[in-house]
Amino acid sequence: MTNAWVVRAVTAADLTTARAALALFRRAFEEADGEAPSDEHLAAWLATPTQLLRVVVDAQGAVLGAASAFVLSLPRTPVPEVYLYDLAVDEAHRRQGIATALIQDLRRHAGACGAACVYVQADAEDDAALALYARLGHQTAVYHFQFQPV
Repeated sequence: MTNAWVVRAVTAADLTTARAALALFRRAFEEADGEAPSDEHLAAWLATPTQLLRVVVDAQGAVLGAASAFVLSLPRTPVPEVYLYDLAVDEAHRRQGIATALIQDLRRHAGACGAACVYVQADAEDDAALALYARLGHQTAVYHFQFQPV
Protein backbone atom coordinates (compact mmCIF):
# COMPACT_ATOMS: atom_id res chain seq x y z
CA MET A 1 0.00 0.00 0.00
CA THR A 2 1.34 3.43 -0.89
CA ASN A 3 0.78 6.56 1.14
CA ALA A 4 -1.60 9.24 -0.08
CA TRP A 5 1.02 11.78 0.97
CA VAL A 6 4.60 12.76 0.21
CA VAL A 7 7.49 14.31 2.14
CA ARG A 8 9.11 17.33 0.57
CA ALA A 9 11.37 20.26 1.36
CA VAL A 10 9.82 23.71 1.56
CA THR A 11 11.68 26.38 -0.39
CA ALA A 12 11.62 30.16 -0.36
CA ALA A 13 9.33 29.99 -3.40
CA ASP A 14 6.57 28.31 -1.37
CA LEU A 15 5.64 30.67 1.45
CA THR A 16 2.04 29.39 1.52
CA THR A 17 3.21 25.91 2.51
CA ALA A 18 5.71 27.38 4.97
CA ARG A 19 2.95 29.37 6.65
CA ALA A 20 0.75 26.27 6.83
CA ALA A 21 3.62 24.42 8.55
CA LEU A 22 4.05 27.27 11.05
CA ALA A 23 0.31 27.19 11.77
CA LEU A 24 0.54 23.44 12.38
CA PHE A 25 3.39 23.98 14.85
CA ARG A 26 1.33 26.61 16.70
CA ARG A 27 -1.66 24.26 16.96
CA ALA A 28 0.42 21.25 17.98
CA PHE A 29 2.36 23.14 20.64
CA GLU A 30 -0.68 25.16 21.76
CA GLU A 31 1.06 28.46 21.11
CA ALA A 32 -0.68 31.79 20.71
CA ASP A 33 -0.82 33.04 17.14
CA GLY A 34 1.41 36.04 17.81
CA GLU A 35 2.90 38.08 15.01
CA ALA A 36 3.55 36.16 11.80
CA PRO A 37 7.00 36.51 10.25
CA SER A 38 7.22 38.78 7.22
CA ASP A 39 7.49 37.25 3.76
CA GLU A 40 11.04 38.60 3.56
CA HIS A 41 12.10 36.97 6.82
CA LEU A 42 10.48 33.65 5.99
CA ALA A 43 11.92 33.56 2.46
CA ALA A 44 15.41 34.40 3.75
CA TRP A 45 15.13 31.71 6.44
CA LEU A 46 14.04 29.12 3.89
CA ALA A 47 16.81 30.13 1.49
CA THR A 48 19.51 29.42 4.09
CA PRO A 49 20.93 25.95 3.30
CA THR A 50 21.51 25.06 6.96
CA GLN A 51 17.89 25.75 7.92
CA LEU A 52 15.46 23.02 6.92
CA LEU A 53 11.69 22.88 6.73
CA ARG A 54 10.18 19.58 5.63
CA VAL A 55 6.49 18.86 5.22
CA VAL A 56 4.23 15.95 4.51
CA VAL A 57 1.47 17.01 2.13
CA ASP A 58 -1.54 15.19 0.74
CA ALA A 59 -2.58 15.14 -2.93
CA GLN A 60 -4.29 18.52 -2.53
CA GLY A 61 -1.18 20.08 -0.97
CA ALA A 62 -2.57 20.26 2.57
CA VAL A 63 0.17 20.07 5.22
CA LEU A 64 -0.34 16.96 7.36
CA GLY A 65 2.99 17.10 9.18
CA ALA A 66 6.06 19.30 9.41
CA ALA A 67 9.58 19.34 10.80
CA SER A 68 12.06 22.16 11.16
CA ALA A 69 15.73 21.45 11.67
CA PHE A 70 19.16 23.04 11.57
CA VAL A 71 22.45 21.73 10.22
CA LEU A 72 24.89 22.79 12.92
CA SER A 73 28.54 23.47 12.25
CA LEU A 74 30.52 22.75 15.40
CA PRO A 75 33.83 24.27 16.51
CA ARG A 76 35.15 20.97 17.91
CA THR A 77 34.77 18.94 14.73
CA PRO A 78 34.38 19.48 11.00
CA VAL A 79 31.46 17.03 11.02
CA PRO A 80 28.08 18.78 11.37
CA GLU A 81 25.04 17.55 13.28
CA VAL A 82 21.38 18.04 12.43
CA TYR A 83 19.17 19.35 15.23
CA LEU A 84 15.47 18.52 14.84
CA TYR A 85 13.83 21.56 16.41
CA ASP A 86 10.08 21.13 15.77
CA LEU A 87 8.09 18.09 14.70
CA ALA A 88 4.30 18.09 14.48
CA VAL A 89 1.60 16.02 12.82
CA ASP A 90 -1.98 17.18 12.41
CA GLU A 91 -4.09 15.44 15.04
CA ALA A 92 -6.40 13.85 12.43
CA HIS A 93 -3.43 12.24 10.65
CA ARG A 94 -1.40 10.79 13.52
CA ARG A 95 -0.32 7.14 13.71
CA GLN A 96 0.07 6.91 9.93
CA GLY A 97 3.88 7.03 9.80
CA ILE A 98 4.09 10.75 9.02
CA ALA A 99 6.42 11.67 11.90
CA THR A 100 8.63 8.69 11.10
CA ALA A 101 8.75 9.71 7.43
CA LEU A 102 9.81 13.25 8.38
CA ILE A 103 12.58 11.94 10.64
CA GLN A 104 13.76 9.51 7.96
CA ASP A 105 13.88 12.38 5.46
CA LEU A 106 16.06 14.37 7.86
CA ARG A 107 18.27 11.30 8.36
CA ARG A 108 18.75 11.08 4.59
CA HIS A 109 19.62 14.79 4.49
CA ALA A 110 22.09 14.25 7.34
CA GLY A 111 23.74 11.45 5.41
CA ALA A 112 23.92 13.54 2.25
CA CYS A 113 25.55 16.49 4.03
CA GLY A 114 27.97 14.30 6.00
CA ALA A 115 26.39 14.94 9.39
CA ALA A 116 27.23 12.68 12.32
CA CYS A 117 23.62 12.39 13.51
CA VAL A 118 20.17 13.88 13.82
CA TYR A 119 19.30 14.72 17.40
CA VAL A 120 16.17 15.95 19.12
CA GLN A 121 15.05 16.92 22.60
CA ALA A 122 11.74 15.81 24.10
CA ASP A 123 9.89 16.75 27.23
CA ALA A 124 9.84 14.01 29.88
CA GLU A 125 6.03 14.01 29.93
CA ASP A 126 5.65 13.68 26.13
CA ASP A 127 5.11 9.92 26.05
CA ALA A 128 4.21 9.74 22.34
CA ALA A 129 7.36 11.59 21.27
CA LEU A 130 9.55 9.57 23.62
CA ALA A 131 8.16 6.29 22.26
CA LEU A 132 8.68 7.40 18.65
CA TYR A 133 12.23 8.60 19.23
CA ALA A 134 13.15 5.47 21.23
CA ARG A 135 11.94 3.30 18.35
CA LEU A 136 14.11 5.19 15.84
CA GLY A 137 17.28 5.89 17.81
CA HIS A 138 19.01 5.71 21.16
CA GLN A 139 18.45 7.90 24.18
CA THR A 140 20.88 10.01 26.15
CA ALA A 141 19.49 11.63 29.28
CA VAL A 142 20.33 15.34 29.45
CA TYR A 143 19.11 18.45 31.18
CA HIS A 144 17.96 21.42 29.15
CA PHE A 145 18.37 24.94 30.51
CA GLN A 146 17.24 28.22 29.01
CA PHE A 147 18.89 31.54 29.74
CA GLN A 148 17.11 34.81 29.13
CA PRO A 149 19.04 37.49 27.25
CA VAL A 150 20.27 40.49 29.22
